[in-house]
Amino acid sequence: MKSLLKAVALLALPILAGYLAWLGLSGSPQDTATLAQRLNQELQGYHCAELVANVGADGAVRVVGHLPRMEDLPRLRQSIESLPGVKVAEFELAVRIWPHCETLALLKPWRERNLDGRHGLAIKPDTGHPLLFTEGERIVIRLQQADFDGYLYVDYYTADGNVIHLYPNRREPDSGRQIRAGENFTVGERSPKGWEIGPPFGQELISAIAVATPLYPGERAEFEPAAAYLPQLRQLLEARRDDPALAADFLFLETAPAP
Repeated sequence: MKSLLKAVALLALPILAGYLAWLGLSGSPQDTATLAQRLNQELQGYHCAELVANVGADGAVRVVGHLPRMEDLPRLRQSIESLPGVKVAEFELAVRIWPHCETLALLKPWRERNLDGRHGLAIKPDTGHPLLFTEGERIVIRLQQADFDGYLYVDYYTADGNVIHLYPNRREPDSGRQIRAGENFTVGERSPKGWEIGPPFGQELISAIAVATPLYPGERAEFEPAAAYLPQLRQLLEARRDDPALAADFLFLETAPAP
């Protein structure tokens, strides 16, 4: 009997060792959950960033999203790769400078509502134009109003942290009028004196907000610092959080000096 028990025990040892080795390679669900928590904690330390980590059962980590500066990538890479349990890490990241990163976070709920609800608000540059504009080019923005009658607010966030309120704007004919549901609409086309690309050059952002009733009375100053405008815009949008007739969209473009 003792010999039989000894034989069974010896047979069980390699099975147990193999199982423990498998656990070490693949990680238990609890280990994966713990690693995901540590990753999410690590990703919270980047201001004005949107980062999401996907964890595989084999310890492979994939981080996607955007950072405000590419200079942050080495620190992010080092902090992720040094976490216990991370076997290999891949990064698919874009750069969204400030104030664009803050604007994205602010408009994200209403852009998702626009897309998920198929409200139809859309913004794009002039037909057939690539998303690279050169110095001296005039910007013409084509929009489609959402599926409700309302008002459009079109802003242009520059590479140096300012915002230009393209619409409503006294340069535009019929500025601030109510726009019909689904109406195709242009900004910068009919204005005798439109907007031309100039320095500083780089990444820039155009946003559009559609609302059923005016977001604010009249027109704002044509130019202002984004640092002054964004907190006020946040308050205006938060006050309408439950308004179903509110949607947003945005579009990135690049500007460059004339060749």
